[in-house]
Amino acid sequence: MAGWMMSQVGSATVALGKLAAPHIEKGATQALASLTSQSSNEASNQLAKAGEIASGTAAAVSNMYKGLENSSKILAKNMADNTVKIVSHKYGTDVAELTGAAFATVGNSYSAFQNAGELGPKGAVKETANTAIGVDQAQEEKKVNDDLDEEQGKQEQDPRWMRL
Repeated sequence: MAGWMMSQVGSATVALGKLAAPHIEKGATQALASLTSQSSNEASNQLAKAGEIASGTAAAVSNMYKGLENSSKILAKNMADNTVKIVSHKYGTDVAELTGAAFATVGNSYSAFQNAGELGPKGAVKETANTAIGVDQAQEEKKVNDDLDEEQGKQEQDPRWMRL
């Protein structure tokens, strides 16, 4: 529910931005032309370049942030899985199942905390930025989960983890 609500807020903000952008651009062009004694065409070109740079920067920061989030999820999942394997090897399957359940509880608690945080201003800004630059979060999460499943399949085939 929180994701849907943030998606709607993001979509509404993008729509408002598209509606207001031409008016802001016109005013900014006039202001820049009068302050720098340039023609309105030169000022418009400079504003377009500045907008392109700002858009590229926002996309890069968003991609970097998403990459860090995804990397932390992968790292946490792999650490939990490997810990369960080690516990299973050393203490047996019953203790390993209990350890796996404990890690699942911690992971679910963290997800609930993260989802609750997305209801605040930071989450709204993040969702708006993602919507504005065309990042499809469901597709990103599917890719991360597919990568996790693929990596887990490789680890299960590789007996090196038993050497720990």
